[in-house]
Amino acid sequence: MLELWGSTAAVRYADGRVVVSPLSAEDDKSLDAALGDLHRVMLGLTEEGEGVLLLHLRSPEFPVGGAPNLRCPVSVHVGSDGLEAAKALVTAINADLLE
Repeated sequence: MLELWGSTAAVRYADGRVVVSPLSAEDDKSLDAALGDLHRVMLGLTEEGEGVLLLHLRSPEFPVGGAPNLRCPVSVHVGSDGLEAAKALVTAINADLLE
């Protein structure tokens, strides 16, 4: 299992599933998706050098926090100290997506 603790959520990837668990009650970005539900996973950088994990889903109707995602990626802020873990997570998920 790969695990990443960002500043807003924890992301776990194991057994073909990606689970995003918010770290606060105010955050509504919870996700439990099978690998087949993902279109792509990307890692972006803010101007401040902090990482943002972007999970793009195949269907605009896939629920994120109980509402359809409407093609908006699920974003998880990972900060600058979580970049290496985020890169490993993105590499592993995208490798499995290509298979």
